[in-house]
Amino acid sequence: MKEALRMSFTDNEILTAMFYWTLPKATFNADMKLDQGQAISLKEARTASLRSSAFMASKLGISPPAYTKLEASEQSGSITIESLRKAAAALDCELVYTIRPRDEARFREAIWQCCLEYASRYPMHLPVHFETRRGRALATRANGALENPKVRKTNQWMRQSFKRVTTSEQTENAKSAMKRLDRLRRSPDR
Repeated sequence: MKEALRMSFTDNEILTAMFYWTLPKATFNADMKLDQGQAISLKEARTASLRSSAFMASKLGISPPAYTKLEASEQSGSITIESLRKAAAALDCELVYTIRPRDEARFREAIWQCCLEYASRYPMHLPVHFETRRGRALATRANGALENPKVRKTNQWMRQSFKRVTTSEQTENAKSAMKRLDRLRRSPDR
């Protein structure tokens, strides 16, 4: 999928789309804590991944009230490491000293890839030399993916609407995205 996207959009178009894409506030906050080396709770990791407690309960094979008690037991400090490890695995995260997405990625990057995959399915009717406009159009489509019920169902995301990130928070997101894109450009697998 990533190779197909590289052929469809330039790095600058994808970077522009990431700049204008407004990610959910819970996702942004969890990533900021990870960037600062702070711990992420199970509940923060769940909401940052756009997962409901019912989803987690079904993944763990327990009832929703039992899952709610599991999150509460983490807050009270009585959760077992094994229970925490299983819950992290259900989120496709790993347990280190905190819960984070695999491969040291950020929550926003995992969600961005899902949104970008959805957004790139539709042809772009703008000339290639309009990189900024194409990037903004791609961001609009990616934003639409967050609200699209079919995309939410496919990715098993929560059904409720998300609080969005403010403009100043978005600037931080863009700076982070630019650093990440620079790292990707310099990676040997390209």
